[in-house]
Amino acid sequence: MPKTIQEREADFRREIQLVDGFADGLKSEFCDYWTEPNRSGTKMKFELEKTWDAKRRLTKWYNNNLKWYGKVNNGNNLVLW
Repeated sequence: MPKTIQEREADFRREIQLVDGFADGLKSEFCDYWTEPNRSGTKMKFELEKTWDAKRRLTKWYNNNLKWYGKVNNGNNLVLW
């Protein structure tokens, strides 16, 4: 039987937590963004991508936060650079 969207989201969040080198707050924001469901509620944003590499996507997410906002969420508060 195929996994539900909730089970797939939990798997995705576990996968992201295993990626080293990033703060929990950043990972949480990343997961919240990429697990947004489509209108029919059958797939999440990350599942609609042609390619996926969690480490590369997290690195880009981190660098974009620094570039656009000059800060990164470290879990408790924002780190200003």
